[in-house]
Amino acid sequence: MSYQSKRHIKTTLLLIGVLAISYIVAYYFLKNNFQKKAEQIAANSDKLFFGYPDLGEHFYTVNFRYPNNTKELYDLFASAVWFQKAKETMKDPFSKQNGDLLYVPVFSKTNRICEGFLLISAGIDGKINTQLPDTVYFETVKTLRFYNSLAPASNLSFRKYDLHFSLKDYLFGTKDLLVEYSNGIAIFLNNASYRVYTPTKLMNKLHQTGFTRLDCSVEGKVKNVGDSTVVITDDTCNVVCTMYKGRSFKVCENELVKIAGCYRNRLDPKTGTIYLDHCIAVDR
Repeated sequence: MSYQSKRHIKTTLLLIGVLAISYIVAYYFLKNNFQKKAEQIAANSDKLFFGYPDLGEHFYTVNFRYPNNTKELYDLFASAVWFQKAKETMKDPFSKQNGDLLYVPVFSKTNRICEGFLLISAGIDGKINTQLPDTVYFETVKTLRFYNSLAPASNLSFRKYDLHFSLKDYLFGTKDLLVEYSNGIAIFLNNASYRVYTPTKLMNKLHQTGFTRLDCSVEGKVKNVGDSTVVITDDTCNVVCTMYKGRSFKVCENELVKIAGCYRNRLDPKTGTIYLDHCIAVDR
């Protein structure tokens, strides 16, 4: 083998070695950077108070819907002493512009009410790439593609992300991260399913303990059906259920039903009447 051939082989091998080392260094740098920011997102999601899920649920508790935009969310809490610290959790650690997580309201096609929301991070390339329509419905979410996947939350639980760095996705794949996907009605119904009472048992609980707000379910016989109300009775107490405008209801007088609703400090012990708002008929 000639000297020139040997020299060419050495040069080629050296170049391959340099490229391999460069690839390994770049890979681990990108991976470590990704994991660090992913851990920050997980930490903000795991905050006991005013993390990603909790901030939206506070708005939902007041309005029985999610905000149509972040301005509406921030305006509600702007005067609260904890607001500025809570707002910091909305910062996107992946964003090159130090921007917030992208808040996307998710609407019900049935009633055009914002019953859910998405929080999207710029992901490993530092910018939002997801193309969103003017209005996102629950059906729309199924067509969107993200680096990861999340089922819609049916309870107010802290997310546990399983995010792993992929160089292939970094170069060619879908890069935006789905940080949160909440379904407010599902969370409400899930909360109410743990507290099921007859009208009399609910009256005793509320009157004795002084609740000002409670998501619960009531079982009993239908006493009266109006255009937007259903009255449930157990022949001792009555519960007047103002039905949620986002769902149709079909109940008949004297039928045994179970209805989830939101108690907001409205009861009359003298007449044995409790008033619930945002009520939805559920399976018994």
